[in-house]
Amino acid sequence: MLKKKGIIGVAFHKKYFSYEDDIITPIYVGAKTNKENLKYLKDSTGDNISEKNENFCELTGIYWIWKNVDADFYGMMHYRRYLSFEDRLEYKIKRIIYVFSRLFYLNSIINMLDMKELFQIKICEEEIIRKEIMKVSKNIINKIQKYDIFLPKKEIFNKSVYEQYKNVHIVEHLDKLLEIIASEYPEIYPYYERKIKKGNKIYPLNMFIMKKKYFFEYSEFIFDVLFKLEKKIKIPLDTYQKRVFGFLSERMMLPFIEYLKDKKNVRVKEGIVLYLNRKEKNEGDI
Repeated sequence: MLKKKGIIGVAFHKKYFSYEDDIITPIYVGAKTNKENLKYLKDSTGDNISEKNENFCELTGIYWIWKNVDADFYGMMHYRRYLSFEDRLEYKIKRIIYVFSRLFYLNSIINMLDMKELFQIKICEEEIIRKEIMKVSKNIINKIQKYDIFLPKKEIFNKSVYEQYKNVHIVEHLDKLLEIIASEYPEIYPYYERKIKKGNKIYPLNMFIMKKKYFFEYSEFIFDVLFKLEKKIKIPLDTYQKRVFGFLSERMMLPFIEYLKDKKNVRVKEGIVLYLNRKEKNEGDI
């Protein structure tokens, strides 16, 4: 068991820009089946589900830190996307334009300026990303005393979460997920009914920082539900849709956080995602 004050894993599946210190920890996800020679902690050691990476995406890294690290707080980010809790002028401008456009039904402006991705700001310079990561690492010990959970800004759809999933993915998978939650977790299910069937927001990307008790509660919940779902569905062969559990878990975060806020008064802080938009050929998401 790896013991640390805190761990914020950064999921990698290929060589890319990286930063590492006592808290920020690159993790090679899918290490059991991937062929890249990455000199990071591997999600294929200890208690792991590394072989499920093509279906569970960064969740294999989340599972690994849950089962193999003893820390006061836990987090996950991506090799190209990092949480930042600093106010940024780009985000404020983007938000003002978005609100104005929604008020006056100017959907053409929203589409043209990519306003739907309000949760992230694209950054081209690695040095800017490095400085922002260092700030998070330096300040998180103090911030975690004030807040219990840190998350990205919400992604906003122009339809319900359910309808958006139906348009883009295989909705029968979402239906079965909701059936399992309704059956196994009746106290939590109303939050899923409300936020997925009627709501239009999610916490994207499976990125977060949480105090230990809430991270463990969330991990026990999502992996129990997803492992049960895995036995009930046929995994798609399509290279995009086979990432089914990664897609579903993004929709699972917000309702669970709302449940924690209602029942346990957790304190939540939202931040901006800084996206390292370095152009490369054949870049694929985790």
